[in-house]
Amino acid sequence: MVPDFEEFILATLKVLGDGKIISLQQLRISVSDYFKFSKEDLAETTRSGNNTKVVDRITWALTYLCQAGLAERPQRSFAKITFSGMELLENPPAIITREYLVSKYPSFRDFTNRKRKQSSKSNDKEGDSEQSLTTGLLEFEKQLKELKSAISTIEKMGLTPSIEMLTKLGELEMNLITSQLYPSIFSAIEEIAKSNDFVLTVIAKKGNVYFDYSNDISVASEHLANAIPYEGNASKAKKRRPNLNFYQMGLIDGDVLTFVSNENIHATIVSENKVEYNGKEYSLTKLTQELKGLDHAIQPTGEWRLEDQNLLDLYNETYS
Repeated sequence: MVPDFEEFILATLKVLGDGKIISLQQLRISVSDYFKFSKEDLAETTRSGNNTKVVDRITWALTYLCQAGLAERPQRSFAKITFSGMELLENPPAIITREYLVSKYPSFRDFTNRKRKQSSKSNDKEGDSEQSLTTGLLEFEKQLKELKSAISTIEKMGLTPSIEMLTKLGELEMNLITSQLYPSIFSAIEEIAKSNDFVLTVIAKKGNVYFDYSNDISVASEHLANAIPYEGNASKAKKRRPNLNFYQMGLIDGDVLTFVSNENIHATIVSENKVEYNGKEYSLTKLTQELKGLDHAIQPTGEWRLEDQNLLDLYNETYS
C-alpha cells in the first residue's frame, strides 16, 4: 500500500542525502526502492487517474523540499540536496510534515501562504458560480411550475392557452435543460477549446439532448444524423488530458519561458500553474491569448520553450 504523502518527504530527502545531483527519473526509482513497493503499489493511480500515486507524491515531496530550501534543482529534471537539507538529516524528525516545514522554514511558509490565497480566490469564484447556477435553476423551475399550473387550469376550464403562454413554456423548458447541462457541457468543451476554434451545436429533439462540435460552421448542421447523445460525450470528457502543472513537469519557480513568436518576450514561473509577465501573474493560457491578440483561448504549450526545448514536448513527456 502506498503511504501518505508526508511520509515521502523524509524518504526523498534521504535518497538525496549523498549530495550528488540525481535525475528525477532516478530519484523516483530510488524512493520506490526505499519503500520496497510492489508492482501493484507502483500501479496505483491518483483519483484523477492522470498519474500514479508514487510519482505524484515524489514530485510533490521534492517540490516541498525545494520550497523549504532543503533541496534544489540545479537544472531541469535534476535535483540535489542543499546544506540545510544535510543539516536536517543529521538529526531528522520521525516524519517531515507540512506543519514541521511551516514552523522551521520561512520560505516554505511563504509558499503555503501563497497557495492558500490562490486556493481561496479559486474557491470563492467556484462558490459564486455554483450559487448563481443553483439560483438560476430554482428560478426556472419555479416559473415553469407556475406556468404549467396556469395552463392546466385554463385547459380544465375548456379554454385554449394563448400563443404567448405556450411560447413562454417552451422557452422555460429549454432554459431549464440548458442550465442543468451547462456544467458538464462546459467541462467537455473546455478541453476541446484548448486546441481548436469550433462551433458547438446543442440539439434538443424528442426529449433527448445531443451536442456536437465542428471546426466549420457550414458543416455543423450535417452532424445531426451522427450526433452523440449527451451522456456519451460526458463520459469522453472525463478522459481529458491533465491540466498543465509546471512542478510535475520538472520545472520550478524562477524558470524562465521564452515566447516562440517573439524571443524578446519572457515569462517567469511563480507557482505550479502561474507565470509572471510585466509584474502581473497569468495562467499560461491567458498570457498566450493576450500576446497573440486572440479573443479565444488556445493550447499554450507549443507557443513557449524552456531554453532549447519546446514546452509542448515537456508536457507530452510528463503526461504521455
